[in-house]
Amino acid sequence: MFLFPIVAASAALSISDIPWNGPVGAVRVGREKDNFIINPNRRQQHNSDLNIIVTTDKSRNVCKYECFTEYVNHTLCAVSIAFTEM
Repeated sequence: MFLFPIVAASAALSISDIPWNGPVGAVRVGREKDNFIINPNRRQQHNSDLNIIVTTDKSRNVCKYECFTEYVNHTLCAVSIAFTEM
């Protein structure tokens, strides 16, 4: 999943008359050699052992997160979400 559709949908809803609790923002978190990377490039994504997309509202509440990895480590997912708030 790409980040652009999330931001584009949020922008479209923000200028419409549709009532909703937006806007939202999204960030991708990768990890390469035990270092977290915000919005990694394609090479970094390819070498990453973690691929998480975190979507938050304007109050920084996590609305949704998607984790793509071979082995799900819930602690690692939680740490990467916390990393997005730094």
